[in-house]
Amino acid sequence: MYGKVGIIADTRLHDLRHAHASHAVMSSESLHIAGCLLGHRRASTTNRYVHLDDVPLSEAAERVAVVIDAKLSHKNQNVTEKNNEVRT
Repeated sequence: MYGKVGIIADTRLHDLRHAHASHAVMSSESLHIAGCLLGHRRASTTNRYVHLDDVPLSEAAERVAVVIDAKLSHKNQNVTEKNNEVRT
């Protein structure tokens, strides 16, 4: 029966919960949300067994880098404008 729906016969409920939490986090849900879905009271409980792969981590790093780059570009633009005002 299990094979018909793609579940391995010796799968435990814990395995399904772990997969659920892992897929939630890898789909950009926060650990807080994943923990709430699982009924955890503490984030440390969720952190214990939710493992992230490299793709969500690198995507998060890229999003942060874009924000920082935009802030630095804006700051540099303001400095250039002030320097131009001083020269005129």
